[in-house]
Amino acid sequence: MKSVLSNMALLASLAMAFSSIVGCSNVADNSLLTDQENDSSSHTVNKDPLSTEVFIAVDSSSLVMPTSTSSVEVTGSCYTSTYPDNNVQVFNSVGAAVAAMDLKTGSYNPKCRDGRFAIIISPGSLATGTNDLKIQLPVLDSSNKTTLNQANAVRYFSVTKP
Repeated sequence: MKSVLSNMALLASLAMAFSSIVGCSNVADNSLLTDQENDSSSHTVNKDPLSTEVFIAVDSSSLVMPTSTSSVEVTGSCYTSTYPDNNVQVFNSVGAAVAAMDLKTGSYNPKCRDGRFAIIISPGSLATGTNDLKIQLPVLDSSNKTTLNQANAVRYFSVTKP
């Protein structure tokens, strides 16, 4: 009986040793799992900016100013791919720029940060009644060339001013 138990213990030890050898062996083919130091760049993530990935979305497509003298806060989600700079812009229905202040910095050059934006539109920028507005997210590459994804980085919303 004692020899059977010792044989089983020996087999278990061999199985564990074999599994650790197999677990540390090189991975073949073009797998992302590798232990080779001279691994090619085919295993790295492409960091090139893609304009098709850029988008903006407003949390609420219909906002109401509480009073005619108050401002309205517009928030939403956004993504700028790997572009180094961006600018959230607001326009009225005739294409004139509407002053939008970044809630975080107080700057009139609002940005998409960490997947979110928050801007304040002052009442002086809007007419009484319903204002149809366009918000867009142009991005700038390292050469300061502006790109705008018309399909995903342009959205419409309305603000009603009493």
